[in-house]
Amino acid sequence: MSDLTLKENTMSSLNNRRILYVEDNVEACSMLSLMLSFSGIDVQPAGTIAEALRFAETEAFDLFLLDSTFQDGTGLDLCRQLGESTPQTPVVFYSGEANDSDRSSAMAAGAVAYLTKPNCDLIANCVFQNTAASRSINIGPELPKDSLILPLRSNRAFA
Repeated sequence: MSDLTLKENTMSSLNNRRILYVEDNVEACSMLSLMLSFSGIDVQPAGTIAEALRFAETEAFDLFLLDSTFQDGTGLDLCRQLGESTPQTPVVFYSGEANDSDRSSAMAAGAVAYLTKPNCDLIANCVFQNTAASRSINIGPELPKDSLILPLRSNRAFA
């Protein structure tokens, strides 16, 4: 089976999204994965950058959701690497780092949005908003303007 066939076989249906969630805290990853499953989002967890890159090379994802710090590197490094290998797949940060400079650095590295922990209420909407364009479907109302999500491919530090 070719790599392309493998990726096509692992891609989710039109109704579901499949994300790679890179988070080194196992409990936090399990909790968020369960919450997202209620919205029809399938989550593949990865605890390290190396593991995330292995998944990204062999499987297809609608979106990458990244923490900012890992034992084997930073989320910024991973974001750049994912952008080079899979530029069509959006990257969203979900991090406890809430400084303006963290958000700006993430956007400069190629992220389409930056969400801060522990606010997990907007993650499902963010996943659907940032994957809808490639799927050409109506996702419903947009997120509130005062949310912590940055606009798609914006250079602004705030939404």
